[in-house]
Amino acid sequence: MLWEQISNQLPKPKAIKVHIGWQRHLTRIAASLALLVVGIGGGIWYERHGASSNGMAMSDVSSEYAELEQFYQRNITVKEEKLASFTSNQSTDVYEDLEHLDEVMEQLRKELATVPPGNREQVVRAMIENYKAKTAILQRVLERLEDTSHGGNNRKQSNAIKNI
Repeated sequence: MLWEQISNQLPKPKAIKVHIGWQRHLTRIAASLALLVVGIGGGIWYERHGASSNGMAMSDVSSEYAELEQFYQRNITVKEEKLASFTSNQSTDVYEDLEHLDEVMEQLRKELATVPPGNREQVVRAMIENYKAKTAILQRVLERLEDTSHGGNNRKQSNAIKNI
């Protein structure tokens, strides 16, 4: 009973009305749009400048690797030009293999850009192996093409003579 008397003497709580005007709605919408534009702009900037899409070249690691990379690239370019000059109806398997090796190299470049500096040596070794594989494939194809264009029978005969 005492509590009922005390509660009756207390003033009744008033309902709080929250009135949000159209200006507040407009301000919130503008703030949301501003955050969205800043987020999209930051993402585009990061994609272009922050994370290199081309990855990192071996030359970015050291000058010795730069020389080695230039050597392999020149060697591969010469062999590819020679292969293109041999015949235009070359088997697409060779080109598919070369494209696959190019894709692997791009992945290695991207990995080289993101890997900690202490682990770069392993990625560089994998890149060198990729260059060696591409060079070996081109060399084998060119040797076979040269055998067929210079008369493979003459070479077999000369090998047979050497074996005797």
